[in-house]
Amino acid sequence: MRRLSVLMLALLMVVFGFGVYAFLGHTRRSTVPETTHVTLPKKIAFTLPGTIVTVSSGQLFNLTGGRFSPLGPPGSWSQPAFTPDDQQMVAVKRTGNYSDLYLLSSTGAVKRRLTSDQNTYQVYSNLWAFYPRVSPDGKTVFFSTDRGKNLASYTVDLAIWSEPLGGGYAQRWTIPNPGTGGDVQPVPLASGGLIYTKFGIDSSGLNVSTINLRLHPYGTEVELTQPEQHCQQPALNPDGTRIAMVCAVSARVDELEVWQFDGQQLIGPPTVVFQSGLAAVPAWSPDGTGLLFYAPAKTDPAGVFQLWYSPLYGQPRQLTQSGDFDAVSPPLWIN
Repeated sequence: MRRLSVLMLALLMVVFGFGVYAFLGHTRRSTVPETTHVTLPKKIAFTLPGTIVTVSSGQLFNLTGGRFSPLGPPGSWSQPAFTPDDQQMVAVKRTGNYSDLYLLSSTGAVKRRLTSDQNTYQVYSNLWAFYPRVSPDGKTVFFSTDRGKNLASYTVDLAIWSEPLGGGYAQRWTIPNPGTGGDVQPVPLASGGLIYTKFGIDSSGLNVSTINLRLHPYGTEVELTQPEQHCQQPALNPDGTRIAMVCAVSARVDELEVWQFDGQQLIGPPTVVFQSGLAAVPAWSPDGTGLLFYAPAKTDPAGVFQLWYSPLYGQPRQLTQSGDFDAVSPPLWIN
């Protein structure tokens, strides 16, 4: 069976007892820290311009001038996303058996909580929020959540919702396939549409995933990739003309691909940036000429995720040697 998604949401299965969660199963690191001690790489193979934000064992870090330093307080942080002006971040904080979105400053200071997902009376009514992304106009946050779940069935499939960043009416964007884990990794478009990963089950009972497009909440859901490609983790370049994604070539090999995108469909063939074992959560450079992503070192039998960089047309280079990064949290790269 193809590698698909159990890492982070496998943790949730312990809480709910039932339900199938599809979520980046080939990434082996949890977003919940087992310890408050975090060891960061002391040597960087080369220096990249600007600032890169990463996550390790629930702590946010930035990498500037070849040195890592912590951002904000320690905790169960994951999946940060900058606002378009790079002055604020939205990040996930997990507490026990629920998670919430928080608005942080660019230095990691907590400004306010955006969701309230704990139910103090019944644990099965708790909610989960993952994968926040802020719209290009900075006004709206998109995220995956189990709002509206069927409490009687004990199954949880995530759908994508949006809310004004300053508070207000929430809008549901997607309807997940039952029993699959649902819809994750939203990427809002400047046009007002949305790209995301959708999980499903094929006719033979195997988990599959596609990169999908919706032009508005009530619009038609369009598959940009085919189920047999097993693509997920979309990342849109700064000018909106290319999409990077991770597709499963085989049970043991991922391919980091870049496709041309005209706003409604992919235009191929793709540029293959990386093909070697596992790869996770690509992120574009501010100028759109290269990609950051996580992958284990080729010589590491433990499969610990390191930070890599590749120009769009060039050879990938491993940036860190002794990191242990959260491979469900895309790195962020700003000027």
